[in-house]
Amino acid sequence: MKFIVLVTTPDNPFITSDRPISLCNPAKLKADLDSRLEDEGSRLTIPLSTTLCLQACRMFRINGYMDSKREWVECMNRIVINQAVDMIIASSPNFPGSDGIDEWLKR
Repeated sequence: MKFIVLVTTPDNPFITSDRPISLCNPAKLKADLDSRLEDEGSRLTIPLSTTLCLQACRMFRINGYMDSKREWVECMNRIVINQAVDMIIASSPNFPGSDGIDEWLKR
């Protein structure tokens, strides 16, 4: 298992929620309750702050830090939104993936 800390900027923040930890397989393009960390391609994602996010995956080749692209931040934020039950926590009302809030509010 390898770990990467994704780094972003305050104007491109990660968000969190009442269910911040996700286990998903990007190949399946959704959070999958049947996924296991042992499955090839599955990733454990934990937002640590608005600018740091920890990911664990068997497919990573090295441990370390990596600058995060805006598309990655948006994808991770959408997963956090989809898993949230009662609360989404963000540093501002506009963040990568914030357009997903409207659908979440309708649930």
